Amino acid sequence: MRAAAVAMVLVLGAPALLARQAAGPAEEKGQDPDAIFQRAERLYADFVKMPVGSETGDMRELSRQLQAKAQRIQEVQLAYQKLLEMKSREHIVAATFRMGCAYEQMGLAMRSIPVPAGLTEEQAEAFRKAIELQGGSAFEDRALHFFKAALRWAIKFERMDDPFTGQCIDKVHGYIARYRKAGDARGQALYDELLRMVPADNPQADALRRKLVPGWNPPRSKAR
Repeated sequence: MRAAAVAMVLVLGAPALLARQAAGPAEEKGQDPDAIFQRAERLYADFVKMPVGSETGDMRELSRQLQAKAQRIQEVQLAYQKLLEMKSREHIVAATFRMGCAYEQMGLAMRSIPVPAGLTEEQAEAFRKAIELQGGSAFEDRALHFFKAALRWAIKFERMDDPFTGQCIDKVHGYIARYRKAGDARGQALYDELLRMVPADNPQADALRRKLVPGWNPPRSKAR
């Protein structure tokens, strides 16, 4: 039970821990954006492969894994953050998208944590709810924040044909579909937010909105 409590504290404290590490150092002049991006991609790939969960139910091992994964996501975010600070047009969408993917992966890892042995049914239910609300959902919300930011960069820097932009659009529409299936009003709100991302005075506004929301058509003017 004590080990379970330690795991619970780590899970609940992880989002705040990561938030404190959000800002990276200023980028030094002369560094190659391509090299920075490739290094960040390697860190991200290693992060995704890191396991979370103990077949034996060892809470100390689970705590160690969570700490290691939390440390690595900080490194991943700092690596991609450098590209945001540089405003690298070629990498800014990809970097922001990957930051969202990292948080999404962390949320999936949290949701995969098994209920510790020895808990009563009431305690087990409380544990599952805490994992979902403070772990899974918290990281999911953070991921969505980055996905939306990536789309704003794509519009601003005219990167709508970037492959990462397409992946990002798919991710956001995945959220919309899940919210709508659950009867969650956030589904419609997120749909509307996508349309509002495009400035009204953009000469390609309708075309951009169709890319963000496939199947969308501008409302017809009312007949006089």
